[in-house]
Amino acid sequence: MNLPDFLIPCDIESERNIILSELREKLPDYEPLRGDDFAILLDCFLFRLNKYINYINFVISQNYFPYSSGEFLDSLVALAGIKRFEGTPFMAKIEVCSSTPLHLPKGTKFIDMKGHNAFLNQDLSIDEGLKGEGEIVLEDGVEGDFDTIYLEIPHIYITSIKKLSAFVQKASKEDDESLKKRFLLSLSKPSTAGNLKSYQYYSAIPEVLKSKIKHKDLGVVEVIYTQNSEDALQKLKASIEPNIPLTDTIIYTKAIEIPIELTITLTLKSLQNISSIIFDIDKQVRGLFETLEIEEGLSESKIIALSFLSLDILDIEVSPLPAMEENGIFKLQNLTIIDKEA
Repeated sequence: MNLPDFLIPCDIESERNIILSELREKLPDYEPLRGDDFAILLDCFLFRLNKYINYINFVISQNYFPYSSGEFLDSLVALAGIKRFEGTPFMAKIEVCSSTPLHLPKGTKFIDMKGHNAFLNQDLSIDEGLKGEGEIVLEDGVEGDFDTIYLEIPHIYITSIKKLSAFVQKASKEDDESLKKRFLLSLSKPSTAGNLKSYQYYSAIPEVLKSKIKHKDLGVVEVIYTQNSEDALQKLKASIEPNIPLTDTIIYTKAIEIPIELTITLTLKSLQNISSIIFDIDKQVRGLFETLEIEEGLSESKIIALSFLSLDILDIEVSPLPAMEENGIFKLQNLTIIDKEA
């Protein structure tokens, strides 16, 4: 548990000695024996005391910004009018075929055979081609990929429903560190010089995944961004322009996605744990790419160092990465992890 230095944890041995000292005043001849009634009661008491003091220290620490987390952090930043981003919903593309032109309204409910529900994200019209594509949104509070390819209320003219993609979340729920960073940025005030932190704060909206601010010239600011939704630019302008100096000129630039086809080749002592090793490396590397900022480069050596997760790994080779471009951001398209002997 990460606590401020001024919060003192329970010293069990010190408390034990104090209690025994008090007890000997009442029972001068008492000598504690392992397993006697007094010793058992004392251990039980100290166990509960330690847990309770740890809990109190934890609650106190949550009132201090550097140590705050979860719901405690939400309450702290709410004092400045800031709310944690909940993330985008899990969405999947579907294809609906019918025997006649028809219209499915937004909110049409799709189900699977295991109790999971999804809803049409927007109206879907099927014309003379008798085939239409749309997006369905997974119900709130549910994560994962499910085959919600059946209408809750069957339609006699629909001949087939097929998922074209898995359920994916473009932006996950804002974590504690990102929320703290956004709170600190909120303390910056715009100035006629174009305060970069102010622009970073106003660019931190759910529709924008990543942003980077540059001074191009005196009073000229470039906002580089990657989007979470089609209306990202519109929302970005609505967030920034009412809150910055009229003397500043703003250039909006969509970041250039640099697709990465990455192959990691492992040399292993044994193939016994290869499945778990590949799973762990895949998770670590994908997480690394998600944290990369705009114009942030990445070396093969960093991926190699991150992938040494098991003593069974003898060597790791990584396919070359392209050079970072101006206004670019690495986008991991495909990740292949193989054993050299395979």
